[in-house]
Amino acid sequence: MTLKRQLIALGACKDATEWAKDYRTLADAWQNCQRGDWMLWLVTQTLGKEQDSIGRKRLVFAVCQCARLGLPYTTDVRVLAAIEVTERWTFGQTSIQEVRDAANAAADAANAADAAAHAAARITNLSQCADIVRPLFTAVELKG
Repeated sequence: MTLKRQLIALGACKDATEWAKDYRTLADAWQNCQRGDWMLWLVTQTLGKEQDSIGRKRLVFAVCQCARLGLPYTTDVRVLAAIEVTERWTFGQTSIQEVRDAANAAADAANAADAAAHAAARITNLSQCADIVRPLFTAVELKG
């Protein structure tokens, strides 16, 4: 099965599947991908659903690192607080309820933010996010 067909079977978006047609293997695509959001999506699709698994916590940690890229675009301290609480959860230092509470507060902050201000940095941040995710997960892990 081609990589493009594998991604279609997983439910990947059209843009991702079209991009993937240029690559023969997942490993090649993984090394060349500049879309951290696509990479995080793929990790999510291939990990087990167990919330407290090591892989899930590694994914959440990667998401936190990517979320930090958006900090220059907000002055609301609730966003950083949510990231920090979530990072502590990945190391077993806080409860999932504390993460939920912080996330709800951060969502209120995000709803108040100016989305247009974030658009200019989107492509750069996606590429930086890909550089964060790539070393945390290997293409070999994602085949399972």
